[in-house]
Amino acid sequence: MAVKIVPTNNAVVIKDADYPHRWYDAFGAGVIKYIQDFSTLASDDTTGDATEWEVTVTEIGAGVSTHVITDLAGGALLFTNAGNDNDGTNMQLGAAAGENVLLNGSYPLYCGIEFAINDPVQSDFWFGVGITDTGLLAGNADGISFRSVDESANTFFVVENTNIEDTIAVGLMVAGSYVTLEFLFDGEDVIAYWNGQEAGRVNKRSISFPDDTELRLSFAFLNGIAAVKTATVKWMRMIHIR
Repeated sequence: MAVKIVPTNNAVVIKDADYPHRWYDAFGAGVIKYIQDFSTLASDDTTGDATEWEVTVTEIGAGVSTHVITDLAGGALLFTNAGNDNDGTNMQLGAAAGENVLLNGSYPLYCGIEFAINDPVQSDFWFGVGITDTGLLAGNADGISFRSVDESANTFFVVENTNIEDTIAVGLMVAGSYVTLEFLFDGEDVIAYWNGQEAGRVNKRSISFPDDTELRLSFAFLNGIAAVKTATVKWMRMIHIR
C-alpha cells in the first residue's frame, strides 16, 4: 500500500496513492476523526456494549445480540444477532449526544467500512452519518449512508435531507464476502465508492443534501427474518475537517 500526504483545508490528509478518495488519517486544526481496526474495543464490563458508542440492542424474544472482538488477522468486530426478526444492534458514535459532522460549507468528509454479512439477503444494515436515531433502519430523516434491507442483497447509497432522498443502487452483496463501502464529500459532491470504484454522486446543491443539521457516525445491523445473522467488520473510519 502506497500513501501520499496532501494538504487539505488547513490539515494534512494521508490518502491512498492508488485510490485517492480513500483517507487513512488526518492531522491538524479542525480534524474530527474515528479510526478503528478493531484490534481492541472499549466495552462495558457488565453489558459488553462498546462504550465509545450509544448502543441500542434489540432482542425481541429469547437470545442475545452481541458485538465482540473476534479472531481475524488485522482485527475485526463480530456482530451476532439474537434469533428473532429485527433483532440486532444500532450504534452511534458518542453518548446520548454526539453529532459532530456539519456539512454547511466546503468541509470535507470521508467515511469508509470493510465488512461481510453471512446472509445479506435476509439482513438489514445502515452505515454512514446521520442524526441521532435509535432506529436508523426504521427511517433516518437526515444523513448520508449505505443501506440494504431484507429480501434483497442490493446496497443503496442514500443522501437525505428532511426525509427527501437521492437513492443510488451501488452493488450486490455476496454472502460471506467482504465489501468496502466508502464515500467522500469533497466540498462540492458527495461521491460513493463500491470496492474502490465510483458508484454514484450527489451534488451539494441537491435538495436531498443534509447541510443544515449536525450528524454522527452510525452503524446498524438487524435480522431480516427470525434467524441468527452475523456481520464481521474489519475496519471503520470517519474523517471530517472543518
